[in-house]
Formats: sequence, structure tokens, C-alpha cells
Amino acid sequence: MASKRKIRNAGEKRSDPVPTAKTTGVAKTWRDFSLACLIVLIIFMAYIPVTKAGFIWDDDTFLTENPLIKAPDGLFRFWFSTEPPDYFPLTSTTLWFEWRLWGMNAAGYHVVNIILHCLNTIFLWLVLRELKIPGAWLAALLFGIHPVCVESVAWITERKNTLPLFFFMLSLLLFLKLEKSGKTGLYMLSLFSFLLALLSKTSVIMLPVVLLGCLWWINGKVSFKDFKRIAPYCVLSAVLGLVTIWFQYNRAIGEEVVRNDGFASRLAISGRAVWFYLYKAILPVNLSFAYPRWEIGATSLLSYIPLALIVLCVGVFWMKRASWGRGILFGFGYYLITLLPILGLLNIYFMKYSLVADHWQYIALPGLIALAVGSIAHYYSKSGQEMKRIGQVAAVIVSGAFFWLTFKQSQIYRNPETLWEDTLHKNPSSWLALNNLGKSLFDRGKTEDAIALYRKSINLKPDDDVAYNDMGAALLKQGKAEEALGYFQKAVEQNPGYEVNLCNLGNTLSGLGRKQEAVMYFFKAVVAAPDSPAPHFYLGNTYLELGRKEEALKHYKMVVQMSPSFAKPHQKLGEIYYSLCRFGESIEHYRKAITIQPQWLDVKSDLAWVLSTIEDEKFRNGAEAVKLAEEVCRKENFRNPMHLDTLAAAYAAAGRFPEAVETVQKALRIVESAGAKNLAVIMKKHLEAYQSGRPWLENPKPRSGIPKTNIRI
Repeated sequence: MASKRKIRNAGEKRSDPVPTAKTTGVAKTWRDFSLACLIVLIIFMAYIPVTKAGFIWDDDTFLTENPLIKAPDGLFRFWFSTEPPDYFPLTSTTLWFEWRLWGMNAAGYHVVNIILHCLNTIFLWLVLRELKIPGAWLAALLFGIHPVCVESVAWITERKNTLPLFFFMLSLLLFLKLEKSGKTGLYMLSLFSFLLALLSKTSVIMLPVVLLGCLWWINGKVSFKDFKRIAPYCVLSAVLGLVTIWFQYNRAIGEEVVRNDGFASRLAISGRAVWFYLYKAILPVNLSFAYPRWEIGATSLLSYIPLALIVLCVGVFWMKRASWGRGILFGFGYYLITLLPILGLLNIYFMKYSLVADHWQYIALPGLIALAVGSIAHYYSKSGQEMKRIGQVAAVIVSGAFFWLTFKQSQIYRNPETLWEDTLHKNPSSWLALNNLGKSLFDRGKTEDAIALYRKSINLKPDDDVAYNDMGAALLKQGKAEEALGYFQKAVEQNPGYEVNLCNLGNTLSGLGRKQEAVMYFFKAVVAAPDSPAPHFYLGNTYLELGRKEEALKHYKMVVQMSPSFAKPHQKLGEIYYSLCRFGESIEHYRKAITIQPQWLDVKSDLAWVLSTIEDEKFRNGAEAVKLAEEVCRKENFRNPMHLDTLAAAYAAAGRFPEAVETVQKALRIVESAGAKNLAVIMKKHLEAYQSGRPWLENPKPRSGIPKTNIRI
């Protein structure tokens, strides 16, 4: 009976299909896709406040006011010139393209940063899975929502972090796939990805050491063949690392003193920094944009205890590498190695304000999280069901806490004021925050509040030239030019090689009528920054005010050559050439100014006037003048008398005299009601010409006028 039953069951048709490798593979793919989507969803929910954030701190110099970002040839100059303060050409390239998509809409840049962070998190999950680290998905998720990462994701300038980590993780993943499959094509892709990472920012320079660590983790040893495979990565690190050091010391930092402590002090501080980062990684509370700047006595042996403890721990882990120390050595080793470039042995400009920063451990953090999660997951995998449930609850609690802290931390980056107010709340001695909060208030018209903060900043940091500069600007706005002059002089004393300080002092002297002294400081600025167009522009302005037109021309031409996308020097050149009766050149530069800055109404009006009133018929163009002047007046609702006068001249040049008469009469009524008698006399002469059927023609000379903004119906 048993044998017959077996035969009959074997012949029955099964209702459930037998799983095959193909169906299993599809199910796994869908599972992985679902888990990746879940990561993206959770991260985006945590970073929702960032999508509404604006630009902060140096987003202006790096992006919104960066002339290379706006320049048509900016890409070439990012890659093949020494103009940028740092050599991050791939990062700058992404922003160059995005500027043409988003412009001043900060949301676009923020969303791209969040997307990159999501991809980095997914790549981390895949890397940990290749390395067979327990709890890989949870470790990746915790990285994705770790509050320390907010500074890198919510700060647009830190595209320098999110983009290089993307290529870093991709290179690492490809290398691990190569190790598993033996496909040689993956090697070149991994190497190329690493090159792209370095071109995004050289903070990823330690990848060759990380790869050796991964080979040791997988194979239990590192062979000579492994060193040969890693050698090209080392070459790329060395070359791009030297390039970065050159840019840091010659462009980003220049002659500024970032730190004046010696190697012994830096060594001691590096040990303390590691423990600080560990603390913030484990307990990410009271995170600050700028932490108090440490001062450590290099002669005290106690200062070296943090570093000695690190060396001791690594030594113990190495001794126990064949047993329990293996995983700790791998995870903690990755953490230390990737932190090494930012521990302060070499100068980094931000160390002028703080010796540690949350965004500096963005690349290192995955190693620590993977170590913690992997160790705990390994322990619970060998425990009973009750302990596993406890572990799952703990994972949910930690994830929820990280999510909430990240959501709250993201709100700090809403705008500069919220950022600096939070920084001052956590670090009241931050002169950087005091000064920048003052700038934010100054921009909002709260000049007195800004001055109070500048004074506090100066008291905390009396050798900071930036605070003196900002104080001078605030006092100038209040009309206190003499008092402002003293602060600008202090700024130059503190940093005599900075062209901005010299130019501000020069402009203040010029405004006080001390133009020859101003010229001297502008020339000093030219020497300090020979590639900067600003000192030449100010020299041109001062020479023009002194009546030295040929010298002014020389400097304006240099500005145009240095900064082709700068409209103001073209306007000045148009003005000077017109006064010199060089009408063709005048018209050419006015047109260039309009091409660069199409919304500049005054320049359009000036060009319309030139085209309407030049005696030489070869240059007169009534039709073009009418088009320009009508556009200007239409945008001002026909209320600006100077521009109405220009429109009348354009109508007359085009032979449309009735319209010219009507328009100049309207301008005349506005001028007379404002009590501008001299201007009224001039416009009456224009009216007489149009009434007699003649256009108004004149020899070049400065036109008298009244402030356009003060004359409205």
C-alpha cells in the first residue's frame, strides 16, 4: 500500500510551482529594490526641511556670486586654470550646469544633494553586503539618517562631500565585485570612479588604504600582488593630493594665518579630535556649525593622552586580530584612516574658525556605524528569539531617534539667521557666528543690531579683519564715513594683503574727496590680487572722477579683459567714448552692457539717448532708440522724467514729432512739480526743437539730472 501511494502521489499534478533559480533571483531583485526605495523614502522624509532651505555662509563665493559659475567659459577655467580657490572641478561642473537650471532657486541644489546622499546610502548597503557585514541594510539606513550627516547634505557648498562619496563608494563596490567575479573590466571602472571622486574633492584620498583593508578582511592577508593592484590608486591619490595642497596654500589660504601652532600641538589635537568625532557619532546631540576652538599646551604630557589611548587601542586590536579584534580593527581602522586628512596635521581653511566640523567625518562615519551594527547583529544572531526581538526593538528606537534628530537639525539650515542663531546658542564665543549673524541683520536693514554684534565679534577676535570691514560698511550706511574709515584702516592693518580691505579703504577715501590716497590703495590692491578685476574697476572710477579719462579707459579695458561677463565697465567705457566723440566704440560697449545685463534700464536709456541725439547721421538710429526707450518707460509705467525725456528724443529722431512733444511735456510736468528748475529749463529747449520739427542734437557732454528714484507721480 505504501509503495502504491508513493507512485500515485508522484504522478499527481502539483498545484505549487517548484522554485527555480530564475524566480528566486527575480524575487531577490524586487526585495532589494523595495529596500532601496524604503531607504530613499525615509531619508527624504527626514530631510524635508532642507528642500525649503536657502543659501548660507560661503554658498555665495562657491556658487551664487562665483564669476566662474556664471561665465560661459567657466567649465574650462574650473578644469584648466588656477583661478578657483580649490581644485574640485567635477563638483564645480555639476554646479555650473545646475546654475543654468535652478539659478537662485536653492531648492534644486538641495534636492540634488539629498539624492546623492540617498545613493551614497544605497551604495554603502551594497558594499557592506559584499563584505558580508551583518545588519548591512540597517547600518546603511542609520548612516542615511545620522544627524552628523545633515551638515554635508543641507549645506549646498558641501556638494564637495556628497559627490566624492558617491564615486568613492562606487569605486569600492566595483573593486569588491572584481574580487568576487574576476572580471578585469571592473578594475578600470573602479579606478576611473576613484579619479572622479578625487576630482570632486580629495577628501577621499585614503581609498587605496581602504581597499587594502578590504582585501585583508576578505582574504585574511595582503599579498604583493594586492599592492601592485592598488599602486595606480596610490598614484592618483599622490598627484591629486599634491594639487590640492598647492591650491589650499596658494589660493584658498594664501597668506592668511589659519593656525600658528606647531607640529606637536597639532599631533595632540588630532588625538582629541578623534575622540570628539567618536562622541558625536555615538551621541549626536548639540551639533554645532562651529565648535569652540581648542587651545592645547604642547608642552603638557596630559595633552597627548587621547592620542596615546588611540595608539594603545589599535595595538590591542592588532594583537587580537585573529579573534575578537578582527572586526573592530577593520571598522575602527577604516574610521581612523579616512579621518586622517582632516585631523589638522595640514592646514584647512575652516580651521581658522573651528578645529573640528561635522562635515569632516561624513566619509569616515560609515566605518563606525558598520562596526557597531555589525557587532550587535552578530551577537543577536547567536541569541534566542527573545533577545532577537529586543535587538529589533532597539534598532527601531535608535532609527527613530536618529530620524527625529536629523529632521530637527535640518531645520537649522533654513536660512543664515537660523544657522548663526543656533551656533551662538551652542557656542556663544563663536566670533564667526556673531559676525555672520550681524551680516544677515545688516542685509535686512537692522543696522544698529548688526553693529552691536560686530562689536562683540571684534572684542572676541580683535585681529579679525572681516569684522572691521563689516563694521565699516554698516557705519557707511549710517552716513558715518569718517568713523567707517577708521575701521577700514584697522582691517587693512590686520590683513594688508587682502584686496577687499584695500578696495574698501580706497572707496571710502574717494568718497571723502581724498582721491589721490584712494588711488594709492587701489594700486596696492592690484599688487595683492593681480588677477582681480575689482581694483582696476575702482581705479577706473576714481580716474574718471578726477577727469583723467585715458587712464580710466586703460583700467576699464583691463576689467573687461579679466571679467568679460561684468556689465558695468562696458557702461563706463560707453560713457567715456561718447564724451571723446568716439561714437562707434561708445555704442558697441553700451550694447555689450545690455547683452550682459538685459534688465539694466538706465543703460538702455543711455544708449537710446546716444542713438537719438548724435549729430553724425551714420550713428543715429531713431527706430532702435524708440524700441529701447519705450521698453524702459513701459517697465516704469512712464513715470521717470529722465527716461521720458529720452523717449521724446527717440521719437523726434524717428520723425514722430507729435509723440515727442507729448512725451517731453509729460516729463516736464513731473520735473516742475518736483522743483527741479535747471532740468526744466533743459527740457523746455528740447520741447522747442520738437515743436519746430527738429530732433534734439548735441555735442557730447555730461547730462545734468535729478535722482530718478525720487521723481514719481
